[in-house]
Amino acid sequence: MKPIFEQYHNWLEEILSGELPEGINGFAVNLYEGMASFEAELVAAPEFDKDNEDWACDDIYMSARFEFLHEFIGSSWEPALNKIVDSTKAYIMTNTSGARLLKSVRGVGVGFVDGALVLVHVNA
Repeated sequence: MKPIFEQYHNWLEEILSGELPEGINGFAVNLYEGMASFEAELVAAPEFDKDNEDWACDDIYMSARFEFLHEFIGSSWEPALNKIVDSTKAYIMTNTSGARLLKSVRGVGVGFVDGALVLVHVNA
């Protein structure tokens, strides 16, 4: 795994191991495109609806942002999104406390704030 994704996993673990509000049913990794990087922000929402991605707009928690510099992830949005989706899925497959928390909620998505969410985990 590339060091940038190890750092991303550590960032997720730090947030998810910290104090979060009660009543979280979904998490989303919101992505933002900048001049020299893509930034990620973890949000928690009280609702989750796999058929309506607006669930992620009603957040009850927002993290500080993580920066994926273009030099490490590339500057094209679609390949960057795919890499971040794959890395988030890989993190969820670990047995860390943060990954267990993500697996315990109704759903987890990743996507650009002005685009569609890719669901990376859904509980039946």
